[in-house]
Order: sequence, then structure tokens, then C-alpha cells
Amino acid sequence: HCPAVQCGVHQPVDSVLDAQPAGHCHELPGRADLQPLAALYGIAPGSELIFGILVLNTGDTFKMGPGGRNPDGVEHVLVDYAEGDGGDVALLGFEDLFGGGDHDYNDANFEIQGGIGFARVSAPASLILLLLGLAALAASSGSILRKSCRQILIPSSK
Repeated sequence: HCPAVQCGVHQPVDSVLDAQPAGHCHELPGRADLQPLAALYGIAPGSELIFGILVLNTGDTFKMGPGGRNPDGVEHVLVDYAEGDGGDVALLGFEDLFGGGDHDYNDANFEIQGGIGFARVSAPASLILLLLGLAALAASSGSILRKSCRQILIPSSK
């Protein structure tokens, strides 16, 4: 008996990292290590991985990210992300129907743990960028004020 959804990992270039041989249908193990697959397909650390589902009874494929990645133009994945002491955790919930279905995002669920996350900017670097932005704003505001406060000469009535 085949599950309703087949799972796969997609690179931005849409080459599929199949978790099973093509043409076979079986559920993925409860836990899978993606590092060997990443090495096999040359995915470098820091690359974006796009997870997706293939709905077997419709043939539709839906990917995480902006709706433009999906045939119906709708976002099909809800990501709940948390940073933890033992590593970051992302919970992905998918909608499996064209047009977004019932939007409960529980038709296929994945949990990803480990060295995932967003690139962080260090606090000193953020502060420097903030100060540079404020200085540029102050400089442009002063230039605007100088242009708008011109002296207007009014001829005397003598």
C-alpha cells in the first residue's frame, strides 16, 4: 500500500534527491540523515535546500518557498522554526491539494534538526550598519533643509 505522498529533497535547480529508487513506492524511514545525499549530489554547506512533495494520486508537486515555485502559484508549506541549545529545529507542514486545500498544513509533515538556520550578522556589525545608515539619513536631511530654507528677499516699499 503506497502512502498518499512521496517525499523528496530538491535543490534550487530542481534536481531531485530521491529517497527511494525511481518507480518504487515505500514510506521513508522515520529518521533520515541528509549528509550522505548532500555529499553525493555536491550540495555545499550553506546552500538552500528546497523540500517538496509529490502527490501520487494527482501527480502534482509542491515545493517550499514562494508560491511561484508551485504550479498553482500558492505557497504550500508552513515552516515553524526555533533555535535551540541542542541545534535548530524546523517543522515543515505541507498542503497537498492544488489551490492550497484547507490550509491546515498537516497533509505531510517533516522535522529537520541540526545545523540549519539563517546567516546571522554579529552585533558589532549590525551596530556599525545602523550608525552608518543614521549618519547617511542625517546628512541627506541636512541637505534637504538647506535647500528648503533659502532666504527670500522682499523689496522694501520706500
